[in-house]
Amino acid sequence: SIKLLRHSPTTNRIFKQSSWQYDTTKAMHATLLFTVFMDATAQETYDADLAGLDFSLSHTTEGWQLSAGGYSERLADLATHILDIFFNQSHVFLQHKFVTAAQDRLVRNLNSYLLSNRADTIANYYTVQLLEGLSGGVDEKIIAVENITLDTLKQYYQQLVADQNGTWDCLVMGNVASDDATAFYQKVQNVGGQPKGGWSSGSVQRGLPISSSTSLHFPSLNKSEENGAVLVTFQSPIRGFNGAQQQQQATHHCPDESLRYSSALRLISHMLREPLFDELRTKQQLGYIVSSYYDLNFDSAISNMNDADNTINTSTTTFVDSIVVSVLSQKIPPEEILIRIDEFLTSFRDTLAEMPQDEIRHHQDALSKKMLKPVQKLGAESSRWFSKIRRYAPEISSSYDDNAHVKEIPWNSVDQLAEGIRQLQKEDLVQVWDAVITGKTRARIVSHVYGNKFPMTTSTGVLGGGNWFFLKRRIQNMETLLNARRSLPSYTQKSSCSKNDWFVRMQRRRMGMAAVAAVGVSLGIYALSFPDKKRTEVSDSDGLWSRSIRMFLRR
Repeated sequence: SIKLLRHSPTTNRIFKQSSWQYDTTKAMHATLLFTVFMDATAQETYDADLAGLDFSLSHTTEGWQLSAGGYSERLADLATHILDIFFNQSHVFLQHKFVTAAQDRLVRNLNSYLLSNRADTIANYYTVQLLEGLSGGVDEKIIAVENITLDTLKQYYQQLVADQNGTWDCLVMGNVASDDATAFYQKVQNVGGQPKGGWSSGSVQRGLPISSSTSLHFPSLNKSEENGAVLVTFQSPIRGFNGAQQQQQATHHCPDESLRYSSALRLISHMLREPLFDELRTKQQLGYIVSSYYDLNFDSAISNMNDADNTINTSTTTFVDSIVVSVLSQKIPPEEILIRIDEFLTSFRDTLAEMPQDEIRHHQDALSKKMLKPVQKLGAESSRWFSKIRRYAPEISSSYDDNAHVKEIPWNSVDQLAEGIRQLQKEDLVQVWDAVITGKTRARIVSHVYGNKFPMTTSTGVLGGGNWFFLKRRIQNMETLLNARRSLPSYTQKSSCSKNDWFVRMQRRRMGMAAVAAVGVSLGIYALSFPDKKRTEVSDSDGLWSRSIRMFLRR
């Protein structure tokens, strides 16, 4: 399996007012460009597909990514060939027939998104727009795509391939020798260039004010949708545990509170799922879908670290824990659904407080065992490790120390969380429940979507009643939503935990200390061996392993 991420701010940003700012027009050019590329190369890579190899090229919040998989010694050749076409053979895919076909398909997909999806999907869409969104929504994207021409796409492509900002992140995993992995990465640089470094943003997560309840109300545009939906998201006030063993935060909440909250929210979600379904779906028969789940999101922020010799601008990633409850129903209106959800959550707090420790221990053992279950598929395993690289590479690639600093990446954070779950007491669960779910300091967003059975009216969602200590905000159109979004700080700015000493230590290491220098650019080569799936070990050896990972981080 091969994962290759090109951090490139020009993928979906423009440099404006001394910073890289998201631009919907560029983002939609990226979407169309990579769609065109996949369509145009389908026939040329047909033989590779028959041989069991596959690939995808797509854009991300950080830049763009190439993923390739399959059980063949020619996998690296396929990935290199794809890169060569992308960088050096634009005439293959930048053709009018491919662009118009992909553009028409993309416009139709965007037009149908709000018109054909279920109410619970649309409820999630509006929640994401408020907490994570960067664009003005589907309508803005449609306008951007419709205005793209072959000429503007060619101009965008030229800017993208000429961009020297950013970095390469590369993971080669499987039955591969060190020399072969090194040779592949060298080919990547030969074909795609050696970017000079710089910052490129990752995902965004905004922070909700404590003691607040934000209420979204939107009608379903799907004329055949009779169901209404309610999606309730409870956002933790404490930064999620990022897995760093040496994590030391500036406030008394961390690091112990980060691990305690992240572990407790995972366990609460595990314990909540079945009783919630039994009460609202089976007994009350509220709707077709009743579910709850733990949700993990990420907020990337710029950090400026002044060193004696240089200033480092890079992104840090804050983990954001949430618990989500979702109900799809045509039996009662969405406002009534929310009342039923709140009633259940209030009663479950009492159940939790009175639950015997033996029953809690049963849930702890079941969840920790599930979390530690070995990953069975190579593709899933490589995605897991590459997600670590994506989250932590921006924090360590600015410090060119020896290979030892790769051990600073928390590869075994799942083990730490599983142990944290086993160490929880009932008091921990109740305290975290009160802080996140039903207490006076909770921060939540409720997304209501109205179907044909109980349509949205002018009086829908009028605020009143309830607990006086919650700051309430009602939103029922995109303009108000976007205005509210502008007023929300990033979660990193709002949350309780500030930058950890682990990150500070990593950033203050001197540049230019790499063991390997290539073409005047520092290059760190790290070898990670996983001989036993039950226990992960880090090795500095450079031998040939039956299962191996090769990671290359460069600036």
